[in-house]
Amino acid sequence: MVGLIAYRGISGSTMTAVIINAIQLTALVGFAVLAIAFRMTHPELSYAHSGLGSVVLPHNITNVIFQGTIAILLLVGFESVTALGGEAINPKRDVRRAILLSLAIQGGVAYLIEYVAANFFVNSATVPSAANGYAAAAASGAPIGDMVRQIGDTMLGGVGFPLVIILAATVLIALIGTTLACLNTGVRITYVMGRDKEVPGILGMLHFRHATPHYGVIALAIVSAVLGGYAVLSADNLLQITLASNTGTFLVYGMTCALVLVAFGGQHKRNIVKHVIVPLLGMLANVGMLIGIVYMSVSAGGSTQTDTLIALGIVGAWIVVGAVWLMLNSAATKTSLLVKPQIASPERQ
Repeated sequence: MVGLIAYRGISGSTMTAVIINAIQLTALVGFAVLAIAFRMTHPELSYAHSGLGSVVLPHNITNVIFQGTIAILLLVGFESVTALGGEAINPKRDVRRAILLSLAIQGGVAYLIEYVAANFFVNSATVPSAANGYAAAAASGAPIGDMVRQIGDTMLGGVGFPLVIILAATVLIALIGTTLACLNTGVRITYVMGRDKEVPGILGMLHFRHATPHYGVIALAIVSAVLGGYAVLSADNLLQITLASNTGTFLVYGMTCALVLVAFGGQHKRNIVKHVIVPLLGMLANVGMLIGIVYMSVSAGGSTQTDTLIALGIVGAWIVVGAVWLMLNSAATKTSLLVKPQIASPERQ
């Protein structure tokens, strides 16, 4: 279904994304208001945090790194904006605004507000089990759902189960929107690479009616379906695909920051903040989070350690396949792997 939306063009994708985001953000804000209201009206319960200050202040570096690996998902919207810049009427003006707006909405609303509200809410009765607080939430298959059920049953007259079903529906809708954003981003990158003959040229073709890179949409939809089908077979499979995906994400973002340092090196238009400090910090942050998540997963031992090693093996195999393709394709097209800068002749100088 998501592949069909992307196949038919950017107008349908944009309208679908607008509707999905409106539903998603409404659900998030609604949950946050209810969670904070519950805490304020039920002071007799034992809560995991003494107040809002305890929620937002860091408690240890491991948790900060772990949160950073989750927060990296906020960049999905940012990626979509930059990848779809070619579709904008006035990209120089609108893409810049859209990037800042997407980061503000996702960081301020979709992440920070729900993060604060959920942690502010966690209490001894959040999940009906022998454990309390975060231990009970960790043992739950859907901790946010359990929180909503507690709110509905305790504060809203016993409507916890219907609220959980409604929230589950909004989560499914949000997943469709996220998948659509990732799909639209990925196919436009492969489209450009197909036009440059860096991947099979069929991926650089546009549909005669919808003007979409339709072969790229079909290919990526199939690959995503296969990986997703493998992931849902077990919790271990899901962790393997998740870790492999996150590892690839950190590598891509870190390399992007490194490329900015190289691309603007020695340029007279280079800005010390935008072209040196920010990408340098971004590269160090991505490398640090990658090392942190790998270290925590490997040191956990057991199946988590095994799944992490399998995930790293998947990433390594993907890199090898890409390197082999790059060398074979460069040899076939007689294209140098490294492009040397042209030196102007004395006459032109």
